[in-house]
Order: sequence, then structure tokens, then C-alpha cells
Amino acid sequence: VQTAEAQTAEVQTAKVQTAKVQVAVFENFKCPNCKNFEQQVFPQLKTNYIDTNKIVYSFRSLLFLGEDATTAAEAAQCVFQQKPELFWPYAEIVFRAQQAENLAWATPGYLTEIAENVPGVNRDNLRKCIDDRSAREIVAADNALGRRIGVTGTPTVFVNGLKLTSYNYDTVAQAIDAALE
Repeated sequence: VQTAEAQTAEVQTAKVQTAKVQVAVFENFKCPNCKNFEQQVFPQLKTNYIDTNKIVYSFRSLLFLGEDATTAAEAAQCVFQQKPELFWPYAEIVFRAQQAENLAWATPGYLTEIAENVPGVNRDNLRKCIDDRSAREIVAADNALGRRIGVTGTPTVFVNGLKLTSYNYDTVAQAIDAALE
């Protein structure tokens, strides 16, 4: 008998192995450009490519803009560990709650509090996970990968390993369409 986490990982691995197009986006929850990407570009990608199973899309954290950017990334991973399907609604809430990048707003208390806007998130478990830093290794691995492959800012979009020069919808969609052909 597999744990739910192991089953989810197995399904994701199977999708990754069979998907023709992989899209990975390095982001930071305190980055204003990432907030814009999540509000303007991601919904179109979701409708046109993710929901139609044309691509496998992954969020990767690139850490800068203060220690609380790490806390926000770890909180999102904590939500993913609870219920993978709640990651995107929680990420949307965090981006919506974003404050000025020079403020230390992404505190454990605030990140737990805003989770009340995502039905199904166990806030007690979220706070424990944040406090225990249970997702630290996953977030650190994303950050290390980004640094290793030359990601210097966010958002940075890769389509099948090709780093795009722009993150606007048209550029990303053209790269996806080309990869689908």
C-alpha cells in the first residue's frame, strides 16, 4: 500500500515521462513580476494548455528578496504536501496578498492566516510544517537547480528545457506550440 504522497509522486512521474511538453517556471512569492505573471499569464496557460493536458507545468522557487520569501515558498510546499490539488489555490492567495517586496510580510502567522481562504487546508498542520521547516529541502533544491542552470531573475520560464527570453503569454504560447508540433 502506497502513501498518498507516494501515489501522487508516481502519477506526476508518469505524466512527466509521457508528456511531450514540460513547462517549468521559476518564481518568488515576493516578486511583483511573478504576481503579474500569475494573474495575467498563468490563467491563460491553465485554460489553453494545462487543463487540456497538453503540458506538464511545474512551479519552482528561486529565493531572494528576504528570508520571508523562503518562508512563503516553504508554506506553499507545505500546502502541496497536505493536498497537492490545493497548491495552486494557495499560491494564488499568496500572490494576491503580496505586499511591497522590501517589507517582511510573509511571516508564518500571516501565511497561515491567509490559508483560511483556501478550503481544505489544515491551518494547524500548515503552521506546524512552516515552523518545523519540513519543506526546506524541497525549496532549497528548487533554488539550487535554478542557480545551477543560470536563472537570475523571476519569473523565468523554460519550455522543454529551453529558457525563454520573455515571460509574456504570446512568447510562452509560441514556444509551447512549437514544442507540440
